[in-house]
Amino acid sequence: MTRGQSANPGLRTEQHQFLAQLLWSRQKELGERAAWYLVKQFSEAAKRYGPVPQEHWREHLAGRIGELAAAVDAAQPEIFANQLAWAKIAFVARQVPVADLEHSLTALWATILPEVDPQDAPLVQVALELARQRLHTGPIEAPSRLTVESRHHRLAAEYLLAILQGDRVRASRVVVGAVSAGQISVPEAYTEIFVPVQRELGRMWHMGEVNVAEEHFSTATTLMVMSQILPLAQAAPSNGRVMLAASVEENTHDLGLRMVADFFELAGWRVVYLGASVPAEDLAMGVKDFQADLVAISAALPVHLRAVEDTIAVLRATCERSSRTGRQVKIIVGGNAFWDAPEVWRLFGADGFARNAVEAVKLGEQLVMR
Repeated sequence: MTRGQSANPGLRTEQHQFLAQLLWSRQKELGERAAWYLVKQFSEAAKRYGPVPQEHWREHLAGRIGELAAAVDAAQPEIFANQLAWAKIAFVARQVPVADLEHSLTALWATILPEVDPQDAPLVQVALELARQRLHTGPIEAPSRLTVESRHHRLAAEYLLAILQGDRVRASRVVVGAVSAGQISVPEAYTEIFVPVQRELGRMWHMGEVNVAEEHFSTATTLMVMSQILPLAQAAPSNGRVMLAASVEENTHDLGLRMVADFFELAGWRVVYLGASVPAEDLAMGVKDFQADLVAISAALPVHLRAVEDTIAVLRATCERSSRTGRQVKIIVGGNAFWDAPEVWRLFGADGFARNAVEAVKLGEQLVMR
């Protein structure tokens, strides 16, 4: 399908990509115009955001336009709608009227639709309408992810308490002590302590129950404890394969990716961990220099999906095959950005998607070892 044909939000077309590029290219401009519209049309809402409310809303609405562009580009309006539903929970937790979010959608509608081709407008409308529905029907709170059904919920609770009290030494002792005593294996410590605790802390941050400093402390503590217990595990013999892991450019969240990298190392892979916010060209150089067989790419937010596609395109164009084996370099993706649209990886040219570290290792072995 080319531009000018009917819009179909269930199938990605050139029409989706063209409109997404338009939104990205005018993101700041449209965000500023939408902010002025909101402040002018909804003065009572504007008063809640300080003496210069348009500054607050300009940043907020520009961010929303970036999310809308990502949803349009992937032909997945749910991506945008789910971001609004998630924002609703934060507004309710902070006792901010959800009506302000509705006003923001109205401002986006009034600002964007006059600027796009009438034949492209349905692609924007379907996302905005779905988002408005989710504001009315979505939950008002995020349930805790910690559960007493887990075998090691007590250890997870003790670890979380130590972190919340700012005691990283005690947090370390909880996990290192349990691993050393044989209460829990290293992989189990990752999946049954670190993952649920970090998710709980993310939920608490979103609900306004912990601040940025506390969230950063928890991440730093978990990275420290991971480094302490990884050498205690018995890794599988080397399989001769190389896995390179990186978060896409502008994605500063890499804790989950680090867990994935550690699981590959335990499975016998040589792991080259590049960390957060790696530019596509540098990632490609790493694939060549380290002769990788598999690349794991992470994206945390919908606005990072564009970088995933761009990165994969660079990898396919510059290092399609391993210089060591001559076989095609396989690419897998993961991260929270894909949870609302797990099939998007197919559009981007990846070889697979994994929801967690265990799935990632299985997928990597299937792709490379066969």
